[in-house]
Amino acid sequence: MLLGSARDNALRALSLYVSDNRLELLQAAVAIGAAVEQAAKACVASIEPALLAEKGQVDSVLWLTGHKTLAKTPPTEVRTITGLEAAQIARERKLGVVAPRDEVLRAMNVRNSATHMALVDQVELRTGVPAMVRIVDSIVRAMEEDRAKFWVDRLDVVDELITQRLAEVSQVVSAKMAVAKQRIDHLTRGLGSGTKALILAARAGKRVFSDHEEPRPCPVCGQEGWLICGTYDEDLGMDPDGRRWFRKWAEPVSFDCSVCELTLDGFEELAVLRLDDAFELDVEEDEEEPEVPDRLGEY
Repeated sequence: MLLGSARDNALRALSLYVSDNRLELLQAAVAIGAAVEQAAKACVASIEPALLAEKGQVDSVLWLTGHKTLAKTPPTEVRTITGLEAAQIARERKLGVVAPRDEVLRAMNVRNSATHMALVDQVELRTGVPAMVRIVDSIVRAMEEDRAKFWVDRLDVVDELITQRLAEVSQVVSAKMAVAKQRIDHLTRGLGSGTKALILAARAGKRVFSDHEEPRPCPVCGQEGWLICGTYDEDLGMDPDGRRWFRKWAEPVSFDCSVCELTLDGFEELAVLRLDDAFELDVEEDEEEPEVPDRLGEY
């Protein structure tokens, strides 16, 4: 249901965002935010429907997990997490989802302006649609849905918009690298090679703690930077002795260098410099008996 509605809204935005009619532009603005939020929530629901429930909303959990006969309120009163929260979960838990926080937030703001104040900006729409398409299409791919069926007769347009979007991201990365290089040049101007090396080494070492941090040479200054990663487990099944094994993977979500202050945010920016590949950490045995999750216990 969520993915079907996301498709309808995405196609509506593609049809209307180039219009000169103000009412149609307002509809396109609403559709952009709705497509992103509903696609993100469809992705979260494919992982675990209960994750969609707003904390403390027991009836919402009951409706989302198929226990409607126990709910005291109608389904129209289901309370869920925000689109931004859903996109974050999808990005962290589903390999390949491209949903940068700033782009998701922009889609929400475009929708909210149109919904609450009937305000719409044509330039915002024409920059927001390629980002919306990229986010939604990445979710469609991550959920292993048929892209041609999802986008109907708009697949060629979608591919063209994604190419345009990737070119824009590449320009952003180039600009970030140029600024980082200027910082290094300013910091080390007039210094000998020995002093320069000492200064750069002294600035290295800042770490941002996450599920996993992996050292990587900075593409600008060559000093040690850090890939900030989320982690997930791949179930390898049971061996002949009845032991279950898991392979742990790390998926980069950002890059940070404390020396030149280069930061890359999200899968798209990392992909420009080929820092986006997930990598294996280790293989572990599940030594504990699996527990049956208490879906209501957390609420």
